[in-house]
Amino acid sequence: MESKLFVTGVKIFLKNGSNPISDILIRLGKKDEVEALLKEYEEKKHKGPFGLEQMAKFYGEFSESEVKEEAEKYVSENLKEGTKELVKNIKQKGYIIGVISANPQLVLDILKKEFSLDFAVGTEFDFEKGELKSKVDRFKKAEILNQKAKELGIDKENIVVLGSSVSDLPMAENAGKFIVAGAKDEAVRQQADVLMESWEEELFLKEL
Repeated sequence: MESKLFVTGVKIFLKNGSNPISDILIRLGKKDEVEALLKEYEEKKHKGPFGLEQMAKFYGEFSESEVKEEAEKYVSENLKEGTKELVKNIKQKGYIIGVISANPQLVLDILKKEFSLDFAVGTEFDFEKGELKSKVDRFKKAEILNQKAKELGIDKENIVVLGSSVSDLPMAENAGKFIVAGAKDEAVRQQADVLMESWEEELFLKEL
């Protein structure tokens, strides 16, 4: 049987509305700064990647241990019920499961361990300098997907990407199927091979 690859972001694992990279900073006391940055992101997102460098500066105000402790609490409080069973069902369909996300690597490490994912690649911060160690923007996501597919020997037609934002579109171009759930952005909706207005697990599993 040919190998198959399923790639997603973090939303499938967390409660609706969760956005770890900003939510954790808000919990640490950066509400006003983060909300202003998110507003600016919404205005600029169609022009290209924006915001990770600014996020790194905010994270640089805290130690790595502080952020990791808050991230562990955040993930524990926001795990979506039934997701372990969903991951099991995806694996039973023969898929290798990976997460590629702009969210912090330390959050992805928690999710990888919690759900026994095959890989999880996110943005790494230098907390002492308030800078990026590695930047996983929309174009880097596509590069990572291609690299993983090549390493695993998986062809494009056997790759499924689940997404909901413009930052997922470059990955979608390198997948055989792009499943979109709950996207409001018309540019994303137009690129969907399967469009779900909201998360529908039964339909999702049927389309895999």
